[in-house]
Amino acid sequence: DTDKARDVMMAAVKANPLALEIPPPSVFFLGFGDSSLDFEIMVFVALPAHRLRVLHELHSAIYQSLADNHIEIPFPQRDLHLKMSELEGAIGRQSVEGRGRGHWDAAE
Repeated sequence: DTDKARDVMMAAVKANPLALEIPPPSVFFLGFGDSSLDFEIMVFVALPAHRLRVLHELHSAIYQSLADNHIEIPFPQRDLHLKMSELEGAIGRQSVEGRGRGHWDAAE
């Protein structure tokens, strides 16, 4: 529900005392990513020195607010397929004889 996510993020922004009320903050749903719904948040601060502090506080507050409202952040998942012959060629073969288990020798 993009409206709920937007409302949750906006509430977190408005709760930050360093976020200016004028100009007002905004949250926009920009579109669809590969594994995400992409939003942009615009917040103004009085001093440039407040920027990093507010950025950190908003990231933390938004992450917690989304979790509290059971809104999950999708992280991309990747499948990795390895062929043993290619893997051995890339990093060397595991030597079983005389070197102990788990030793990789790229020179072989």
